[in-house]
Amino acid sequence: MNAKLHKLIGTAALGLALFSNSLPARAGLATRNEVYIDPSGTTAQGSLTGARYSADNGQYIGCDVYFDRRPNSGPWASAYCFAGDKTGRSTYCSSTDARFIDAVKGMTDSSHLYFRVSSTFTRVCSDLEVTNDSAYLK
Repeated sequence: MNAKLHKLIGTAALGLALFSNSLPARAGLATRNEVYIDPSGTTAQGSLTGARYSADNGQYIGCDVYFDRRPNSGPWASAYCFAGDKTGRSTYCSSTDARFIDAVKGMTDSSHLYFRVSSTFTRVCSDLEVTNDSAYLK
């Protein structure tokens, strides 16, 4: 009887140990900031994961860098940022400022973006903030 009890306890302990190792371990702050665009369309912010995993499947936010090597004018680069929120608002801006281009190149899947459009006519970015943080990971 004593041997059966030890075997049963040992089997249960082994099962719990194997089961607990198969569960994912997560710790730390996690947030999914959905995309927000102010009513005037001059500022946008949100995390890439917040947009990607939003319930409405219509949100998006991001930035691209474009490079062009024109024969007569030399190399040219531009950062382009864009966003759409769950209300249907969208906005975008672009900049040739090297600091903005470097910030866009530093984006990861754990990025939170904030950008401001200097003028709704020219669509030039006046502010760009890229925050890379583990809180924005899926």
